[in-house]
Amino acid sequence: MSQETNTEELTILAALDDLERGVDPSEAERPRGDETAETLARLYTEVLGLVPSELDPVAPSAGARDRLLAAIGAAPAVPAAEPRPVPAPAVASAITEASRPAPRIAPGPLPRRHSRWPLALAATLALAFAGAAAWLWLLQQEQRTEIVQLRHELEAQRQLAARVSQDSEQARTEIEKMRSHFALVTSPSVEVRPLRPVGGGQTQARGMLFVAADHQHWYLSVEGLRPPPEGGVYKLWWVTKEGSLDAGSLAAQSGERVQMSSDEMPAGIVDVVLTLERNPSSNRPDGTEVLRTNV
Repeated sequence: MSQETNTEELTILAALDDLERGVDPSEAERPRGDETAETLARLYTEVLGLVPSELDPVAPSAGARDRLLAAIGAAPAVPAAEPRPVPAPAVASAITEASRPAPRIAPGPLPRRHSRWPLALAATLALAFAGAAAWLWLLQQEQRTEIVQLRHELEAQRQLAARVSQDSEQARTEIEKMRSHFALVTSPSVEVRPLRPVGGGQTQARGMLFVAADHQHWYLSVEGLRPPPEGGVYKLWWVTKEGSLDAGSLAAQSGERVQMSSDEMPAGIVDVVLTLERNPSSNRPDGTEVLRTNV
């Protein structure tokens, strides 16, 4: 038994030596049909299978791997590049990138379908703009109409203010005349000359002439005159020694008092006559006498 064991050990050592030298032990020269050689080859294979688990790991010698690969007929592998150390942030970034889901591949372009919503939107916007324009136009027309009305009202107010101012000025003038007439009539030195009807014509007519002391300012008040016929006019005459002078015309109305006044009066008056003239431009009393001072 000891001899067989020594033989097996020697065979194993020889197989290892052949492996070191790059010779396949299974193909080494051995007598054909020798059972011992076959047993040794089988034991060699089994021992080689147990060596990795029974022996401590030992670094192989240089070139052992190449010889082993050459022995089994494989091409020598290219030595892999030594990995470089990666910094911790880079490792974390790589882990994060690895944990991210793979990007989804976008599908290919689909055939474009003609959409109608742009046309609908354009039509809606066009209608909205048209409505807004119409509303703005109507608003502008209303504003123009209101402006025209305001202008008319403003013009009417201006005309009214002008009439009020004119009436106020006229009233102021009338008040001044009334004050002047009142002062003339109530003056102690006033000369009063009544005018009485002549003949049997207008018996209801009456008049009063007030002459100031300077014989320049005078005031005449007549009432009861009938309206003159169409084309006719009442005229007042100053009668002097040289003849009659036109003192002015009266616009008589039925039932109204007629007043006349002036700041001028000729000298040497001997009489005052009121006549009804057919010709308003007559320069001498040719018509019918109605009133006279010296009757």
